Amino acid sequence: MQKALALPKEAQGSGGVYVAAYYTALAGHHKALEDVLKLDLATARPGSALLFEHVQGAPWEYLAIYRYASWLELAAAESDSSADDRARAQGFADAADIGLQLRLHAGSHHDNVLGREQ
Repeated sequence: MQKALALPKEAQGSGGVYVAAYYTALAGHHKALEDVLKLDLATARPGSALLFEHVQGAPWEYLAIYRYASWLELAAAESDSSADDRARAQGFADAADIGLQLRLHAGSHHDNVLGREQ
C-alpha cells in the first residue's frame, strides 16, 4: 500500500489523512459500480487512491482509500478548480456527477476520515 499510495520514504512513519469509503452494490449493479469507482479513482491525484474488492462475503464489496498529506491538502482537494476537468476527462459531466453516478449503483456507502498522528 505504501508504494501504491506513493508515500515518500520520509513520510512513511509520519502523519497523513486518509478517507476510507466502502460500498455495496445494488442488486445487478456490481459491474456498473466497479466501473464508476475505477473512473472516480482515475480523477484523483496520481498515487493517491486505491480500490480493493472483497471477494468472499463481507458487509462491503469495494473499499476505496484516498490519501492526503495533510488536512490542508484534503481541504484544498474539496475546492480544487481542476476537479471538473479531471472528471470530464473520465466521462463525467463534472465532479458532482461522480457522486450522482455512484448513487445510481450503490446500495450502501460509508466514509471514514482517518488522521494519522506523528
